[in-house]
Parts: sequence; structure tokens; C-alpha cells
Amino acid sequence: MLKDDFYLNLLDWSDAGQIGVGIQSSLFLWSGCATRVSRVHEFRGEGDSLCGVNFLSGGNRIVLGLSRGDMALFDMQKQKY
Repeated sequence: MLKDDFYLNLLDWSDAGQIGVGIQSSLFLWSGCATRVSRVHEFRGEGDSLCGVNFLSGGNRIVLGLSRGDMALFDMQKQKY
């Protein structure tokens, strides 16, 4: 369930045709070419709910904002941050 908060940015569309969605502490990707959804990462720490998702140019990396005030750079090819 998407959190109902005007200041959150939990959805972004990449140049490569993917949509990234932050739901609670998980990052999901939807690929327009493959028409499938996959959970690519889940944060497991206290206060690790996502509050921002933004693809960088090229679509290979995503910047994630966490509710505790930290940011993480997620590399799509390496599948880690």
C-alpha cells in the first residue's frame, strides 16, 4: 500500500521504460518491455521506509530516500546499494 503523504515521491519512470515504486521498505520495478513486476530490494532496519524514488539518467541507478533521513544509491546491474 502506498503511503498517503503529499511530500513523498514513491514513483518514478526511467529512460529505459521501467517504473520504480517504493512500498513501505521495499523497492519494486515494473518493466514495460517484459511486463513483469519484481521486488529488487528490501531495507530491513528500523525506520527504513522509503520516502523517495528517483532514477538517474540512463536508468541503471536509482536514488532512494529513507524516512530516517538517509539516502541510498541502488545499482540495477549489480543489484546492490
